[in-house]
Amino acid sequence: MRRGKQNEPSLIELIRELASTLEEAEIARILNMKGVQDARGLKWTESRVRTFRRTHHLRTGPAQDRDEYLSGDRAMEYLGVSRTALHALIARGAITKDQITDFAPWRFAKAELDSDEVQGLIGYLRQHGRFAKGGPPNGQGRLFDSNKGLMTETERGVLCVRDLELWRAGSSGRCSG
Repeated sequence: MRRGKQNEPSLIELIRELASTLEEAEIARILNMKGVQDARGLKWTESRVRTFRRTHHLRTGPAQDRDEYLSGDRAMEYLGVSRTALHALIARGAITKDQITDFAPWRFAKAELDSDEVQGLIGYLRQHGRFAKGGPPNGQGRLFDSNKGLMTETERGVLCVRDLELWRAGSSGRCSG
């Protein structure tokens, strides 16, 4: 594990950026996952992060700044869609995901979620139960690694989940309906 120094600029900046959207417990989890120890060589805890923030005068962002980005779960709730639909929006290139550092949760810009393109796609999804024909951008046919056989793209651009055995047995991969 790497030992953090209380005055190490990169650690201070990392915690400052994480504190703009995350709570102390989540920051401690991320730092521990990254293998960073505090100045005394100890694992991070919620109280150690809080003390570090006070010592270095690092404040959390105001409530309105925290709403600038939404976590994956909050983005799904905000849009009223499932995780699958959120991933489909990402695959289409309608929204982009952002991550402050390794092990930090993905976040989505609220302004992007409010865009006309995303709202139009959500409206179409609610009306038709699926996204319009077209599939992923740039001809990317597979959402996951083809060796795993978890998803294939059908001719009409709708992604269908298939059982691994059916897929390997030569199933056409076409959705019914």
